[in-house]
Amino acid sequence: MKRTAALLLACALAGACQNTAHYEPPSGGSMPESEWVDRVIFSVPVKNLVVVEEVREVRRNDLLRVQVDLRNVQQRESSFRTLIEWFDAAGMKLDSPNEGWRSQILQAGQKSPISYTAVTPDAVSWRLNVDAWSR
Repeated sequence: MKRTAALLLACALAGACQNTAHYEPPSGGSMPESEWVDRVIFSVPVKNLVVVEEVREVRRNDLLRVQVDLRNVQQRESSFRTLIEWFDAAGMKLDSPNEGWRSQILQAGQKSPISYTAVTPDAVSWRLNVDAWSR
C-alpha cells in the first residue's frame, strides 16, 4: 500500500513539474493565410527572424480576440516587439487604454502564441505590427 501511494505521489509530482511554457494549440479554427497576410506587418529587420505559423480569431463576450503563433526561424535567440491595432466597421482605428508595444524574446526554433483582446465590442478587425527590439 505504501509503495502504491509513493508511486501515485511521484506521478503527481512529475506531472506538476512539466514545462508549461510550451504550448501547442489545437489545430482547428485557424484563419487561412489569405485572411491574415495583410494584417501582420513585419518591419524589414524582423522579416527573416520570425514567421507566422497560425492565426486564430474568435469573438467571446462580444469582444474580438486574436492569437498569432510566431516561431523564431533563426539558429539564435531573436528579440522583437509587437503592437496590435483595432479597427471598427468603418475602418477607423480604435483607441485602446492598453495599447502599447510588447517585447518578446524567442529562443532558436521556439514557437510562442501571442494573444490580444479588444477592449470594445466595436472592434471588427485588427492589424499586428512586428518590429525589431533589442535589450
